[in-house]
Amino acid sequence: MPRQLTVHTDLTPEDLARIAKKELNPRVRQRLLAIRLVIMGNTVPQAAKTVGLKQRQSRNWIHRFNAEGLDGLRDRPRPGQPAKLPRQKEHAFRERIVKGAGKKDPTRNLRVKDIRRILREEFGADYCLGVHISCYTDWAFPLWFLALVIPRQICRPRPSLKKTLRESIQRTQKLHPDKKISLWFQDEGRFGQQGTITRVWALKGKRAYAPKQTDFEWVYVFGAVCPATGQTHGCLISFADTSAMNGYIQDFLKHIPADEHVLMTLDRAGWHRSKALRIAENLTLLFLPAYSPELNPVELLWW
Repeated sequence: MPRQLTVHTDLTPEDLARIAKKELNPRVRQRLLAIRLVIMGNTVPQAAKTVGLKQRQSRNWIHRFNAEGLDGLRDRPRPGQPAKLPRQKEHAFRERIVKGAGKKDPTRNLRVKDIRRILREEFGADYCLGVHISCYTDWAFPLWFLALVIPRQICRPRPSLKKTLRESIQRTQKLHPDKKISLWFQDEGRFGQQGTITRVWALKGKRAYAPKQTDFEWVYVFGAVCPATGQTHGCLISFADTSAMNGYIQDFLKHIPADEHVLMTLDRAGWHRSKALRIAENLTLLFLPAYSPELNPVELLWW
């Protein structure tokens, strides 16, 4: 039978409980509670099982606590391999990346291999590609900043939508000089219902049962808006494909005066560019740049 460990401390179980309650580190709190249980008369296996530790871990932490006190319950720093890029150079590296590509760089936008080359040539730190990407995330920007800002800096600049719209309206006006040109924006949104996880009250330790709706039904809203006049048009359709788009265009054009020509701006969905799509004489389609829903004002209807 293993010898029962003894905790050498002047702290009472109430003192340890109060310290554990104020402790922010969950691992340290877990070790404190295990030691508290041992002081209260539980065996090490019982205390370890209660707080979710292994017996060997619990014994090691008790030895550390007896030797060093509360400070012994904290993880010791792990230095690891020394960094190739000194910490005093991290700020300079961050500023270099924010500055972007220079005259000596082969491209206008910095790629991963370009950043690796900058690290090697300008800062004397040669990293492999995988390590470089993780280090770049830590050094240059936090994760949220990387997701929001870096794509805008390294992606190719999109052509000005205002300039494209102006040119398209002028070109359409020349092709239809006897018509009034109206600019519309069109899009589709899917609205549906799907059952979520059901929560019920139940006795602790008892399995709870609750009914859940597993059906999933949806409907598509085809909508268009004219920002100049505030006019809107919409249809509810149970699916989205070329035939649905043809039906929507047919119903939409019924509300357009005969002396008016519509320039409809829309995204690049497959049914918008299908060869089977029937385009009327008083309708011209203008497609937005790819992956740019923020340029379509009708998207505000779905938010």
